[in-house]
Amino acid sequence: DIISSNVNSLLDKMEDPEKMIDLSITKLEDAICEMKATIAEKSAERKRLESIVAERRAARDRWQERAKLAAEKNEDQMAKEALEERLRLDSLLKTDEESLSTLTSLLISLRESKEEAEEKLLAMRTKSAELKARARSAKDKIKVNNIVSNNENAKFEKSKDSFKTLEELHEYLTKIKIFDPACGSGNFLIITYKELRKF
Repeated sequence: DIISSNVNSLLDKMEDPEKMIDLSITKLEDAICEMKATIAEKSAERKRLESIVAERRAARDRWQERAKLAAEKNEDQMAKEALEERLRLDSLLKTDEESLSTLTSLLISLRESKEEAEEKLLAMRTKSAELKARARSAKDKIKVNNIVSNNENAKFEKSKDSFKTLEELHEYLTKIKIFDPACGSGNFLIITYKELRKF
């Protein structure tokens, strides 16, 4: 009886399995939506960074060409300034290219995670009906077990009451004193026995 009450207490605290399945699907759908938004945001950032890298490369190449032309014309100061600018652009370009590489890797990872989540969501939706049916079946079994357990408890309580009644009857009968005026001969004991059986 203590075990049964503990089990029932635990079951009462458990969440509805069907609601938990729906909640899991909803959470996964929300996570996929967030991933899509992040992918869109990072893709736009990557496109902007690709544009910056292309502009820096073009500018670096232009400054390289200016340095070459200045050197050919023996304009050493101009050639030096052009080379310095080209080196500055090289440094910026290297940083931008590293950022672009990191962002590209992140996007690949995000897309893979989104695809995995979408596959999982599809599998969950497919299995949802089966899982809900199993959850309902489990709940029904628990209800049946509770009904059977309650019936058995009721029968046991009833048998305890019957036993108590028998004990009371026995005690009552042991207190009865019968006086037989015929001292055991005749019909008196038979009639007394029949009267006692009416109890």
